[in-house]
Amino acid sequence: MINDKIQKETSFVNRYSKNLFLVGLFLIGFLLPSCLLFRDITVEEDTIYATKRVKAGFTYQFAQETNSPLIQLDQKIIKEIKNDSNDSNSVYRVYDILQLKTNSFKLDNKMFVIVDDEPFRLDIESIDSETVTKIKENRKDILTSDSTKVSVVTGYKENQSVDYKLTYLLDNSIVEKIKLSKIVMLRYYAGPDMITIKIAGYNLNYLKEAIVH
Repeated sequence: MINDKIQKETSFVNRYSKNLFLVGLFLIGFLLPSCLLFRDITVEEDTIYATKRVKAGFTYQFAQETNSPLIQLDQKIIKEIKNDSNDSNSVYRVYDILQLKTNSFKLDNKMFVIVDDEPFRLDIESIDSETVTKIKENRKDILTSDSTKVSVVTGYKENQSVDYKLTYLLDNSIVEKIKLSKIVMLRYYAGPDMITIKIAGYNLNYLKEAIVH
């Protein structure tokens, strides 16, 4: 009887672990398409230009392509509304910081937004690039003679990236299509590589909230 009980408990644990594993795979599969980290929307009054500025920040960490040169995309969208005008006259300006691997090709000065499979070319106002080096400390916790835990530096890790800063406008007609869309994708080109960032589901809802705020 004891063995039967142990076998039943083991079987339950195995089934429970398997279910957790499957749930984990589902969540990973759901989040990986763009892996958005959403930051709060802020609203500012610009008395100099008599406008209200709605600012939202996004971070995307995965591209659709395998072996992509993408490291990360940090994006800020600024919606400017004249105090004496309606929402249809708003101006949407986007600021991208596209981090690519150092062995990637130069980023092309053209990009597209694809709304439900319909592509729209975006006119880039400006594009700049720089090589950025980030140094991260490697640390390890050790115990001293009096059993006090101390964190010590064991080495350093250097990471480099080529960061491209892009500025462009989103036409109001495109914004209206995004409001009704099911999938939005951003498309960049770097030499032979396409870099496609998919925005769907909750991620797309966050984007819509930013542009209709």
